[in-house]
Amino acid sequence: MMVQRLIKSILDRVTATLTLLLLLPILLIVALFIYFDMGYPMLFAQPRPGKNSHIIDIDRVIQTIENC
Repeated sequence: MMVQRLIKSILDRVTATLTLLLLLPILLIVALFIYFDMGYPMLFAQPRPGKNSHIIDIDRVIQTIENC
């Protein structure tokens, strides 16, 4: 049972790493299109209340639809 969990954990990590490596060029191309179309910055920090009303910053992508 313990060996199966170890194998599954390793396979999950390998799959996630390979997927990220395969998608990275596509994500970079999309980021470049957004950068050239809308300019800099692509991300902004939005303050939100967290646990016990502690303010945390959430990084968000700027809306890509203009005149909404």
